[in-house]
Amino acid sequence: MKESEIIIAGEKAETASIKEISKKFCGELPQDGNIYYHEISENCLALISSVDVFIGNRVIGFGLDEKVTDNLIKEIKSFYKQNNKNKFFIQASPLENNADVRDLILQNEGEHQSNWVKLVKAPESKKFNNSGIAIRELREQDHEYVASFLLRSFSFPDELRPFCIYAFGKPGWINYVAMLDDKIAGTGSLYSRDGIAEIGIAATVEDARGKGVQSALINYRENIAFETGCRYLFVETAEPTATYPAHSYRNMIRLGFTELYRRPNYIFIL
Repeated sequence: MKESEIIIAGEKAETASIKEISKKFCGELPQDGNIYYHEISENCLALISSVDVFIGNRVIGFGLDEKVTDNLIKEIKSFYKQNNKNKFFIQASPLENNADVRDLILQNEGEHQSNWVKLVKAPESKKFNNSGIAIRELREQDHEYVASFLLRSFSFPDELRPFCIYAFGKPGWINYVAMLDDKIAGTGSLYSRDGIAEIGIAATVEDARGKGVQSALINYRENIAFETGCRYLFVETAEPTATYPAHSYRNMIRLGFTELYRRPNYIFIL
């Protein structure tokens, strides 16, 4: 596949994966801590939540189905304004339809805030030497505990707990936990569809950090992606900068992932 085709495959897989772990927006925003999706088009979603967090109030798949226009941005702004949200984000990938997106966003009072990095690799068969770490699938009785350290890890408010628990076990997703000394030490999930896979929803318990938990989870999920015939495995991390080391990014590079592109996050204040 050409690089542009790989980018599109990853973007479509991400949109499909988020549809599974979110609820469909039906005209009125419930105040329940879940994340809802509104279809701008088949592969472009406006995510919205009663909780004021980045992941729950952003647009993904921007420009994936149609060329970005001034009217499209105005339509998106109107959606959030009508639902009483005073800010949201647009994530813009380096697609052909997004060639002029920066200028259009700035003209519509958007402001560049940060970047996330999309990385990719062809899955390989992995041999494990995990220093006593065992991996198993998440069980229902684990949900509350795992949701708690996911929320802490990302500094999310507890109001987002319903979304965390709702996301477990959805179609296409397999959620795993890493066991260290018979205790849950970390979690990580794998989504796959049509030969494309991505890893996400990952965190490590505070006192288990630095013990190889996430590396073990990444290798395990990569092996599953390989065994199930996936051609590409995607992951997204924060961007490393002069003031933020982005340990997850360095870990992914060390494990064989290659940076595919940096996706800018534009904020809109309404």
